[in-house]
Amino acid sequence: NLAKDMQVPETVTPRNGDMVRLAPGPAAIIDEVPSGRLFVDGGMLVEEGGEALRERRHAASNGILIVSFALDKRGRIASDIDVRGIGLPGDADRPLGDVLDDMAERVENTVRGLKGEALEDEVVIEQAVSRTLKKASQQIWDRRPIVETVVLRL
Repeated sequence: NLAKDMQVPETVTPRNGDMVRLAPGPAAIIDEVPSGRLFVDGGMLVEEGGEALRERRHAASNGILIVSFALDKRGRIASDIDVRGIGLPGDADRPLGDVLDDMAERVENTVRGLKGEALEDEVVIEQAVSRTLKKASQQIWDRRPIVETVVLRL
C-alpha cells in the first residue's frame, strides 16, 4: 500500500465500516461501525436500500395503475370505475385509454365475482383488484405495475 511504500512506520488497511485508532498508542482497527451509501431524497437522508427508492425504481420500470370506485352498503358497484395509468404505453392500434377501459371492465367483473364477507373487507377487495390488474398488465405489457386501489363506501 501507499503508506508502506512511503515507509510510514505504522500502517492499517481498513475496510468500509472499520473504526481506526490513530493515537494514543499504535494505529489499529478497534471497532466496526454501520456503513453504506446514503442519498439525499427530497431533503431527507435515506439509506441505499430504502423502501422509497425501491418503490420509485419499480414505478419507473413497471408503471403505476390507480383504480377507484364506490360500493354501496350491499357491496354493489355504485359508480364508474376509474383506472388511470402512469408510465404505461399505448399505441396506434390500441391507445392507452382503450386499454384502461378494458382494465375497468376486468375490475368490474372481479368485484362482481366477490361474495359475502369478501365484499365487506377492503383488504380482500384491494387484493383481488390488484391481482386482476397485475395479471392483465403482464399479458398486455409484460410488466407488473404498482397498483393503488381506492374503494369508497357509500
